[in-house]
Amino acid sequence: MRSSCSSAGRRGGRHIKRIAWIARLLARNGVIVVCSFVSPYRQARNMVRRIVEEEGIAFPTYRDF
Repeated sequence: MRSSCSSAGRRGGRHIKRIAWIARLLARNGVIVVCSFVSPYRQARNMVRRIVEEEGIAFPTYRDF
């Protein structure tokens, strides 16, 4: 990952997508993955959910503070 990626706007969305793909790849290869994605954008959260759930083994949760 890159520390230069900010959590603002489109760049943050790309960073979250990158993390989701890596989590999916690890899960596909038998690694237990626990991730905490923090995003104020519903679209980004839904994108992560779609990417990870394609492996069929996701337990997404949502906490509204």
